[in-house]
Amino acid sequence: MIVQILNVGYELTKQLEEKYSVLQNRPLKINIHHPEHQMILKRFIGQLNEELVEYHLGEDFERIEEIADILNFAMSILLMLDFEYYDIEYYEEVCMFELFISWNDIAHKLKNRPWKNDQVLTCMETIKPLVKKAFDQTYCFAVDNHPKEEIVEAIRHKFQKNLFRLKSNY
Repeated sequence: MIVQILNVGYELTKQLEEKYSVLQNRPLKINIHHPEHQMILKRFIGQLNEELVEYHLGEDFERIEEIADILNFAMSILLMLDFEYYDIEYYEEVCMFELFISWNDIAHKLKNRPWKNDQVLTCMETIKPLVKKAFDQTYCFAVDNHPKEEIVEAIRHKFQKNLFRLKSNY
């Protein structure tokens, strides 16, 4: 079931990101050293954080949709950085605060600011383990709090919803 969640989620997210990147006039794969690309990555981390807050504040029946959104943003970040999701390390009892810290630690390491004309190189060897840890924790948080079958169904449902939004220029 783990493989199914990741395979389904990754493939559907990839299809959406290919469409959204064209619509939003942004690259599908980002250059981690480019200041504007770092801003894109930070925006996605911010959106993931927003979904975590919605999960926290939501009613029980709404939370599975927020899990699908959280995983979607996490997988989008993997796609942007051209990272794979294999070999999930299991983290027990991940709390939302840990997820905030892990994702925001990545954003904190991105030092280029377009308004400052910075050109600080970002070490991928520093970022890669942070992204892996954040993604693994996010995945563990999802599967520890929701039945895996419901996660797969929520991801598929959210994909159809986002596809409709794309087609209708929502």
